[in-house]
Amino acid sequence: MARRPIPLARPRMRLLGMLYVTNITINGVQVQVALDTGSTDLWVIPPGGIGQFNDTGISLELLYGDGSYGTKGTIGVAPFTFGPYKIDQQAFMNAVESNIGLMQDSGIYGLMGLSFDFSSASPINQKIKSLYGPDATWGRSVLRNIFAQNPTEPNFIAIDLSRTGDLEDTSGGSFAIGEYEDKYAAVANKTKLTQYPYGGDRWTTLLEGIYVDGTAINVQSTIPSVPAGQAQAMLDTGDPSSIFPTAILDAIYSRVPRAALYSDATGRVWVIPCNTTTHVELVFGSERYAIHPLDLSTISDPLTIDGQQYVACVSSFKGADNWGAGDFDISLGDTFLRNVYSVFDFGDTLANGSTGDPYMQLLSKIDPAKAIAQVASIRGQTMASLPPELDPATLVALLTGLSPDPTTTNGIVSPSATDSSTLPDSTSAAGDSSDSSSKGSGPSNAGNNLLSANDNGGITVDESTVKHYGLIIVCLLSANVLLSLVLIVLGIMACVRRGSSRKNATRAGAPHYVPVKNAVDPQDEAYSGGYQKTYVR
Repeated sequence: MARRPIPLARPRMRLLGMLYVTNITINGVQVQVALDTGSTDLWVIPPGGIGQFNDTGISLELLYGDGSYGTKGTIGVAPFTFGPYKIDQQAFMNAVESNIGLMQDSGIYGLMGLSFDFSSASPINQKIKSLYGPDATWGRSVLRNIFAQNPTEPNFIAIDLSRTGDLEDTSGGSFAIGEYEDKYAAVANKTKLTQYPYGGDRWTTLLEGIYVDGTAINVQSTIPSVPAGQAQAMLDTGDPSSIFPTAILDAIYSRVPRAALYSDATGRVWVIPCNTTTHVELVFGSERYAIHPLDLSTISDPLTIDGQQYVACVSSFKGADNWGAGDFDISLGDTFLRNVYSVFDFGDTLANGSTGDPYMQLLSKIDPAKAIAQVASIRGQTMASLPPELDPATLVALLTGLSPDPTTTNGIVSPSATDSSTLPDSTSAAGDSSDSSSKGSGPSNAGNNLLSANDNGGITVDESTVKHYGLIIVCLLSANVLLSLVLIVLGIMACVRRGSSRKNATRAGAPHYVPVKNAVDPQDEAYSGGYQKTYVR
């Protein structure tokens, strides 16, 4: 009997702490998890547990980033439901310990990976195959099982990361398997962005250029095989931000009028006008994709200086060199992916029944002219209920102990101010100053509770504090920024892989997956350093 078509799967998503999440049901328990194209496996750690299930007792430890964050538990098998999809026996990790604290504090109790199902990509699958042999299939990922259940259906996922206003909420968003949202069906005609490098194991492709207000900036890769003037970029829904090499980050934000750079031994951050309308575009497949100006910055929580509360806007993009450890140059997370409708295709079915190479497709959701007009209305409405904005140069001057710009009025930005001034001069880049006397040192009483939360939830800062703590204060300005920095660890937990399969409504058989040599000793009982080292982002 012929299989009935699968209904469009559109579990609703929402933005929580700058991370997109959805609900799954595992062993009859509903759990809110993050959706991550940067990893493959499913793991959960709900506060009440998931009841009695088939616990194999096989230990698994996943360490992310620099190895200081992670989760560990045992591999289990249980019934799984996601939208209309049901899997009788889904392998997952039942986490019993996690030090990604803010993730759980925000009500996110797990992660569902949406990437390739290879042994090298899936620690669960690799562990099971190492113990039960290469023919063991019960360690497959969620997507692999869904594709296997529906062999004649298209084999891709399509994601809409939506937004409402100034990211205070979202109006929905969607995740579809094998079909597109009707309003974004034109994505099927967009350029197929091939995976780069060919045969790689991540959702990576070539970024062909970056434009800021119509002017191209210099883009260079540290990966020898990447063509000149391009960079290797990974598309990662699990990264709430986007991470660029510092030279590219600076090239972008230095072109934002009135932006000011603060940099010291603890890191670097750009402070920019909250109402900037700077037009940033990324180029893929010879097409420019605009980023909404509101996605360039994050509004701080109130900062109290001399009894007066202020807010400021800091760069939402992050800067880090060698972030991909030679596997990619740039991680494009939700600050970019919110602006496009994205398709991750595991490979078209070919005439001979085999599958082609995986690729990505992007459809811009941004009307640049409309986006610029929205800044005044949307950001203006947000700022109207907040304390006055502190001018970027003034804030950097406070952080470095320099005198504020005399052209500003007490450092306060007028609500009607625009961002049409000239580019910042070298005095804005405080980190370039040869005078380090104000950094890392301060009066002998600097440790006496100088950084404290006030009754209104803001942060009280005095002159000695900003001199002593430097960039740390800027990073603490915003609860969103702080949460984003920690949740980037969730993005860092990448183990993006490669695979195949796709989207012609007819397909001769199940997807074909090419095996990849294990990167970890099969005798290693728990994945720890090997997993973290191999897939660090």
